[in-house]
Amino acid sequence: RDRVGMDNKKEPYTDDDVQQLQFMMNTVWNTLYNRKTELENLEFANALEHSPVSIVITDINGNIELVNKYFEKRTGYSFNEVKGKNPRVLKSGTQAKEFYQNLWSTITSGKTWVGELQNKAKDGSIFWESATISPIKNPNGVITKFIAVKKDVTEKRAQDEMLVSQKRLLEAVESISNSGGWEYDVKNKKVTWTKTLYDLHGFDHNDKTIDLITESLNCYYESDQPELKDVFAGAIEQGTSFEGTFRFTNAK
Repeated sequence: RDRVGMDNKKEPYTDDDVQQLQFMMNTVWNTLYNRKTELENLEFANALEHSPVSIVITDINGNIELVNKYFEKRTGYSFNEVKGKNPRVLKSGTQAKEFYQNLWSTITSGKTWVGELQNKAKDGSIFWESATISPIKNPNGVITKFIAVKKDVTEKRAQDEMLVSQKRLLEAVESISNSGGWEYDVKNKKVTWTKTLYDLHGFDHNDKTIDLITESLNCYYESDQPELKDVFAGAIEQGTSFEGTFRFTNAK
């Protein structure tokens, strides 16, 4: 903490004295304000560099002024390579022109844009980012910069697409064999039923409130449930498939 003190004069203060005191206090205030700003900037820079997401700051025209370390790691581009350039250097070319026009019109109107971007890294690999892009305004409300915070969701999208593909395959098999199927995502501990299985067990496939993990067991005869639980747990633990015959009933 900084302190400033001064002794009183025996004689009354003159106009020159007042001006000198004003000058001195302005100097002290500016010094303290600049120090506070420097500390705030230091804290911001430290948070920026250690953030686990990509952060990009641009000027009013969308030209890059600052990126963090994670951006460099994910894209393969160094700051010097993208400084002064538009973030379009990351465009994969798969999203329509209208998509980017909507993004730009949103943030230049003072609003925040939220969505997913399919980008291309320096090595040519494609990746997905969940992005939040906002304008930065000065005290007068004038937009001076834009900041983008982007999280890599490539793996999550790949998992979602795989689940959709597997579900479609199961449903195709069901339509031929008139049988139901389910899938258990070991990593996320999530059960997915096909539409035919909903019908077999007497549930509405549009009802999102159903606890599928619980009902997957309850739909079988109570006397068969212990054996089913054992073989299922063993299959997960050993990473192997299993076959068995278990009786199920309409849960409703």
